[in-house]
Amino acid sequence: MVTMDPSTLLQSPFAPLTFVVAPALLTNASSVLAMSTVNRMMRAHDRMHSFFAKSEAGELSNFFAAQVERVEKQAALLLRALHSIYIALAAFACATLVTLLGAGLISVAGALWLHAVAASASRSDLSV
Repeated sequence: MVTMDPSTLLQSPFAPLTFVVAPALLTNASSVLAMSTVNRMMRAHDRMHSFFAKSEAGELSNFFAAQVERVEKQAALLLRALHSIYIALAAFACATLVTLLGAGLISVAGALWLHAVAASASRSDLSV
């Protein structure tokens, strides 16, 4: 079994990149999914415009009404899906930012920060 010393991880200039790869890939995948969903939404929008033009021409039937209802339902579902995708994108972007900030903080002031936490913990133990 291979074990890795944490101090060597902090000394590597590529260490922050290793923490960012997974959220960055997920962010990219979510962006592609959002673009695809927006394209579908635009197609539904175009269909509704063509249905509106047909209704202006007086071409109304039961089949036409069913198609309009189906496209309305599809647009509502796509809008909900797009909302969820944007939330996922924001979460992945925040995770990437927090990871970068944490890695930078550890690499810059890791030892100092650990000593400060240890000192505050020992003070709280003495006051009890």
